[in-house]
Amino acid sequence: MADDPTFISPLTEPARGRLRDLHAGLLRLHKILLDDERIAYEKIHGRVETSGRFLNLVMYDQWFDWLHRISEMIVQIDELMENEEATLDDAYKILAALRGLFRAAPEDPAFGARYRAVLQREPAAVLAHADVQQILVLDS
Repeated sequence: MADDPTFISPLTEPARGRLRDLHAGLLRLHKILLDDERIAYEKIHGRVETSGRFLNLVMYDQWFDWLHRISEMIVQIDELMENEEATLDDAYKILAALRGLFRAAPEDPAFGARYRAVLQREPAAVLAHADVQQILVLDS
C-alpha cells in the first residue's frame, strides 16, 4: 500500500501531536513578538490606550504587517487539525513553509529583518524561537 504512488498517508496521531506542540510554540512566540513590537511602536507613536485599538493596529497598521506571516501559519495549523481528511503531506508542507519563513527566505526579507531585530533585543523571543525550531527539525 505504501508503495502505491496513489496512496495518501493520513495525518497520524504523532503528527497531530507535533502540530499541537508547534501550534502552542508559535502562539507563545507570536505573543512575545507582539508584546515587543507594541513597546517599540509606543516608543515612537505614544501609548496605545485600549486593547481594541491595539488589535486594530495589529490587523491594519503596516508596523505589525510582518507578524501576519506567523498568524497565518497558526491559522493554517488550526485548519489542518480540524480537517479530518488531512494528510501527512499537508503537515509536511506547513513545516517546510515555517522553516523557510524562519530562514528569512528571499521572498520575504522584511520578515527576516524584523524578526532578527526582535531576537537581538528580546531574550524571551530567543527561547521561544528555539522551542519552535526544535519542533521544526524533528524528522526534517
